Amino acid sequence: MTKRYWETVSDAQLLAVELTTDDPENLANLVSTVPEGASESFVEYGYDLRKSEHEKMRCTHCHQPHLAGLVINKGGLRFLVGHICGVHIYGANFAALRKDYDAAVDRQAILRRITQIRAVVDPFLEWLETFSTAEVFDRYVELKSRFRKSLPWLWDQLEWHTNNGGGRVGQTRLPKTLFDGFTDPQRGLKELAAEISKLAMLVVSKVEIDRDINSTLGRLQSLLSRIEDTIRQLQEVEQFFQPNSLAGVVSWANQRDRRRKYRAELMKITCIEGNSQTNVRVSPAYKIPDIAPIAAFRTAVSNLSDPVAQPLHSTDRSRAV
Repeated sequence: MTKRYWETVSDAQLLAVELTTDDPENLANLVSTVPEGASESFVEYGYDLRKSEHEKMRCTHCHQPHLAGLVINKGGLRFLVGHICGVHIYGANFAALRKDYDAAVDRQAILRRITQIRAVVDPFLEWLETFSTAEVFDRYVELKSRFRKSLPWLWDQLEWHTNNGGGRVGQTRLPKTLFDGFTDPQRGLKELAAEISKLAMLVVSKVEIDRDINSTLGRLQSLLSRIEDTIRQLQEVEQFFQPNSLAGVVSWANQRDRRRKYRAELMKITCIEGNSQTNVRVSPAYKIPDIAPIAAFRTAVSNLSDPVAQPLHSTDRSRAV
């Protein structure tokens, strides 16, 4: 079976052309009569100017004024055709021409989004690899270990209230995972990074693009949300050691621990027992990496997942004259 025009156009060529026009009357080689000859016709452009101030144009066949239609190319000459005339005059052949063009519109839109995602996927995967081995995870583990060892009574209380006491001590809300005793942000991130890398490269290297790509993109969106959860887990350290949060915990602890007294300081909690003091503080080196690459990658994935827009939607075609 002979291929239709747009089926023969490569991805690179399709990315380099426009498939819609907002000024069809000023296209080069536009004629007012249907060209003769045996050259194969194809739909080159679509246009829909019904929401504009543009003056109505006339169909080459019926000469009725219209604002939505198609530009047909035959042997390099272009002419305007309204949808209704196209169906009546060309019949089944018009449906084939339209199908070829619509498929090109879909393919071009997805190719453009694939190009966009390619531009961010490599830096994102590089960032993800760097993030998964970042020093902040060691600092996170060290702080929790020191807290458990240096302030055992308080740690046990915070762990119990996190898991069994509604996530509060008194009126102070505790971090969701910092004291739960089992959350490991780095291990979770490494597992996510492996799956995201696989899925991202699948999108980039996919030879034949089709609608099935949306399930892969949906999975990527879900995994990105889980990376953001990991970042929130790391941020819990800084949030817990803020003065308002820490003051509430210290006040609650001082009312219940008969052996020790606690003092809240900037990014530090001190425990006083007899003549000895011990403290747990957040290291100045506790830095969460810049998370801008997540936003860029999420935007690319979101745009790629959007339904493909067509210049003349199926619901509009019946009204195009």
